[in-house]
Amino acid sequence: MRGAIFRFEEVNLWKRFLAEVEQNNLNYHFKNKQEILEYEFRAILNTLRSYQNTLDDYKWNEQEKREFKTLSFENQKKMIIRKSKIKSTLFPYVNVDYVPYTYPNRISDLAQKSYTKAQEILQENFDSLTLESQNEVLHLLRVAYQEKYLKAGVELAKLLFKKSFLGYGDIAKREILESLKIVKDLLNEGIPEISYLYYQFYKWSTDPYRSSHFDIQFELSREKAQECYSHALDCIVWEAIDEEIQRPENENLFIAELFLAAALRYQSPFAFYKAALYYGTGGYATSCASIMMYHACLRCAISLGDMESAFLEFYAAMSPSSDVIFSAGRWELLQRYYHKTPEQKGLINGLDPYFNIKFPPKGLIDLGPFANLNLQRGNSHSPGIVHAIRSGLIKDPRKSKTIEEIKEAYLTIWRMIVENFKNFNYSKYTISANNLLSQKLVENLINTLPCAKSYIFPQEILQLQIDFTQGLTKKDREVIGQYEETMW
Repeated sequence: MRGAIFRFEEVNLWKRFLAEVEQNNLNYHFKNKQEILEYEFRAILNTLRSYQNTLDDYKWNEQEKREFKTLSFENQKKMIIRKSKIKSTLFPYVNVDYVPYTYPNRISDLAQKSYTKAQEILQENFDSLTLESQNEVLHLLRVAYQEKYLKAGVELAKLLFKKSFLGYGDIAKREILESLKIVKDLLNEGIPEISYLYYQFYKWSTDPYRSSHFDIQFELSREKAQECYSHALDCIVWEAIDEEIQRPENENLFIAELFLAAALRYQSPFAFYKAALYYGTGGYATSCASIMMYHACLRCAISLGDMESAFLEFYAAMSPSSDVIFSAGRWELLQRYYHKTPEQKGLINGLDPYFNIKFPPKGLIDLGPFANLNLQRGNSHSPGIVHAIRSGLIKDPRKSKTIEEIKEAYLTIWRMIVENFKNFNYSKYTISANNLLSQKLVENLINTLPCAKSYIFPQEILQLQIDFTQGLTKKDREVIGQYEETMW
């Protein structure tokens, strides 16, 4: 499926956000590079000062455990996600209970009977059914739709479009016209899937190769298609999310948010895993990453049953050679856990709701939106936090036993931050859409997450005065240089 045919600024979601970016930039007038640096350093400082301690909400009490066992599989997945407290910044209204449209409850017995029988046959994928079974499903849905059951009409339109999409001949032509009629009849009902299907028809009509098969005049409006596509995207129709993800100009953090919205609405471990990759310190992300969201989404994907891609990514992130410092013993426990049978893991319906109890979250050093990944990993100009810990330049503040060790680590991290910003080009500065989304995301993480907690420096450390002009010292460089020699 090729990506969205409408430009970035034509889609309501992005129009709203770009207007917010523009307004945000009107509030700032930087005279020189130093003012810009001051602004960004203050943002990092405020981020570190804003994090608050949270309770160990990832733990399950006995009542929650009993309730979990009584739920259906779908509701078990929802309970796991609620427990994670993960939420989207770009789609704040989306959670596991989000329902963009509610179909009328009153339907006839014939409609109910026909629709239920069609669903029973559709337990298999529609494409894998025999032609006879496909036709029976379409007949049953037609009966239910004729009885005014709108949900049956939506499914009928989607299946007819899918069946005739690449078809030829009179039958395919009749089916595509039947699908189009249903779409036009239901368009004013506000059903997200119908909105997306209208957009699909318009998109198809702009492809001469496909539309010429039937020589049909679709009589569709570009403005209406644009409105419908925006509606489908706002309602998290999976296909619309997929098209936006393919948009080449989308930044990684926006892609992460799109995947997260889909993960929340559809309780999809795959979407949580993909969101993690785009949020995270690994995978595809290059800047403005969120370490906490990376770990939270990976843990949620594992709890929802993804024991392959998400678990292996998490396993790599926890390894002694990873970007996040954890002990070798903890890594070995994960390794042994991975090779256990589902029974030994204690899975319930293939889910692992208590994964966070088995591997409790540790404090993560997340410096916020302006501290890009170089400050975590290091680069050719300056070391990152992990690099500094491994070289012995600082002691890991999360493991330090004295306030003096934490103080030295904190001040050294600030020298690394200043060093990291020295080589940036500030000839023309605006707060980008990516920056704004990052800031908003951090605001949502002030209380951190049950399964991805931020390490919080002691208050007396956070109140220290920082010299925003002091980069790495000669001594710092000597320690790092000795470490780099041993690496090679």
